[in-house]
Amino acid sequence: MTRVVVMAAKDFRVIIVGGGPVGLLSALALRSAGIEFVILEQRRDIVVDCGAALSLNSASLRIFHQLGLLEKALSIGCELHRRSTFTLEGHLFDSQALAYMKKNHGVSLYCYHRAELLQLLYEALSEDHNKILTGKKLESFESDKNGVRVACADGTSYSGSMILGVDGVHSRTRVLMRTLALDTDSGFQWTKELPFPTKYKSVIFKTPSFSPEGWFIDTQGDGRCLFYATGRDCAWVFLCETLQEQTTDRSTDAAEDIATFVSHFAEFPLTGEVKVKDVLSEATGSTMINLEEGVASQWSWGRVVLAGDACHKFTPHGGLGFNSGVQDAAALVNELRRALDNCPEGSSITSEQLSAAFQAYQGRRLPSATVDFWVSAGIARLQSWATRLYYLTARYILPMWIWDNVLYNYFAPLGVKHGEVLKHIMTAEEPFNGAVEWANRMSGI
Repeated sequence: MTRVVVMAAKDFRVIIVGGGPVGLLSALALRSAGIEFVILEQRRDIVVDCGAALSLNSASLRIFHQLGLLEKALSIGCELHRRSTFTLEGHLFDSQALAYMKKNHGVSLYCYHRAELLQLLYEALSEDHNKILTGKKLESFESDKNGVRVACADGTSYSGSMILGVDGVHSRTRVLMRTLALDTDSGFQWTKELPFPTKYKSVIFKTPSFSPEGWFIDTQGDGRCLFYATGRDCAWVFLCETLQEQTTDRSTDAAEDIATFVSHFAEFPLTGEVKVKDVLSEATGSTMINLEEGVASQWSWGRVVLAGDACHKFTPHGGLGFNSGVQDAAALVNELRRALDNCPEGSSITSEQLSAAFQAYQGRRLPSATVDFWVSAGIARLQSWATRLYYLTARYILPMWIWDNVLYNYFAPLGVKHGEVLKHIMTAEEPFNGAVEWANRMSGI
């Protein structure tokens, strides 16, 4: 059972720039709070079969539960239940990480085909498809005390109360926001123009399953590593290589570049019997990307705010990227609802009230996003043996049972247990219960 309180503020509308997973999830959260929105997506289609697999942890699945999407989400995903590490010689180490996660939080990780999860979110917005506009590449925007106006490259423009930029790591919203902020106050110390440098490059592809479903495996090496997960009917493989020099340049994905890159991993084992070279003939959707890393210092300015990869970017090794975006959406909508509820009836929210809401949102999310960044970065460096210490830790220390127990029974739950919930939604049940109690309870319990 859910309850939505009608907002008090007058004519409030959020312009969401970006129709990816975080953009669609944000729209659903806004709608549940009675807040109007429009999505501007530069692609011609919302559901595009590209990119890597996505994962959802228990904290994020609770948000899906509040939005009425949990049952469908569980039906199209695959719960991971086995976590293993191979050396280049094929030696296997098993970890109890996923078992500990399930014990502590009621569920481990669910892995998804990105296009299927996009389809789920898009279908959930079926009543609002007229608010999802494609082919809308952001050109510029204006922000003042009365609202915002967004101009698109096709000559169209849209007005609203605020802008939510969820347009990815190369966010146009972030670039324009920074430019306007510096034009307004040239002495202000703003986020770097390119805040997310790259230390790793990756090729991602999909293949038919070659091991039982729900298996997550990584293979470590000197400067190179891989990991993969098997879903219900396919597997996703991530090949990662350390760059000689850190860069902020965008990657190229010419076929010859991808082929050369993949050849470096030909002998890397995926299982005890299967190597990378054995699955290449059936690989599809090969994409080369940079694995940018970082957390921006400013997430908002005026009536503009960022979420997801637009304000923090992690390597995929910890599976934390989309999960962090889900938590952003919930925290931001909670702060917007609080600000709107405090507006006198019939009045419009002020820029000062919005700014305070944005600052509260960043203050709530920044510590968790920073931890997620360091966790992801640490795993990438452990698996690629970035230094002698990382090599010794990954190869000899972490495989010991005691460290598995300490990491996943004591440290990991500290972050997961504080997952956000949408405070305006009342639900009569907690979908996941484990040994660790949730810090933020469902409001109906």
